[in-house]
Amino acid sequence: MIVLSMKPEEIYQEIMRDFVSVNRKAYTEGMILLQERRRKKLAHLFRIISYKTPHLNQWQIIISSDTIGIKRGFYLKSRDSRGLAVYMIQFVNSGTHEEEKLVMKYNQHFFERYNERMGLGLTDTSKVIAHFFKYNLESAMGETEMLDNGICALHFVYPQGMGIAWKDVARKTIHIKTFIPNETMSKKLLSLAEHIKNSGDDDEFFIKVRPENIHKAF
Repeated sequence: MIVLSMKPEEIYQEIMRDFVSVNRKAYTEGMILLQERRRKKLAHLFRIISYKTPHLNQWQIIISSDTIGIKRGFYLKSRDSRGLAVYMIQFVNSGTHEEEKLVMKYNQHFFERYNERMGLGLTDTSKVIAHFFKYNLESAMGETEMLDNGICALHFVYPQGMGIAWKDVARKTIHIKTFIPNETMSKKLLSLAEHIKNSGDDDEFFIKVRPENIHKAF
């Protein structure tokens, strides 16, 4: 079970211990939802299921079924020294021999910005979290060059906007810091989003990474 005193490396190991059982549960529930959608003759069906693992971590499993297929995701709510912390598993180079699983961490600030900038007006943070994952289960990712200390900046392109994050290679951890909706992105960010979604030439863009911000990342 994740506790406040854990170091990032310990949190990573704890979450990876849960992966097999959570992933299996997500697959099973996805098939159940698919059968229910077909039985009810619906075009789309969405559900969030709470699941406690053998290690006593309470995961939320997100399942979306439509005529195209099934989308699955899962996240774990916890706390760190600064308040709310939400963890999920981010796949990098999925389906290749270079595939790896990283722990992705969202903090209170991220969900406050999402709630505010999307104009949701929600007062229950749990509902804000559920809303984000409901509409942003899929993403495309762009990565800057790595600094000497093994940290780089990431840009996640979601259906509703862009998330900006830091990645620590040694800790196998991503910390996503803030969210910018499509409607308020600058022309440069909109171009960057299209570049990431379409796997453009990396030489087309220059992103300045500010090393002084790194100490705030993790």
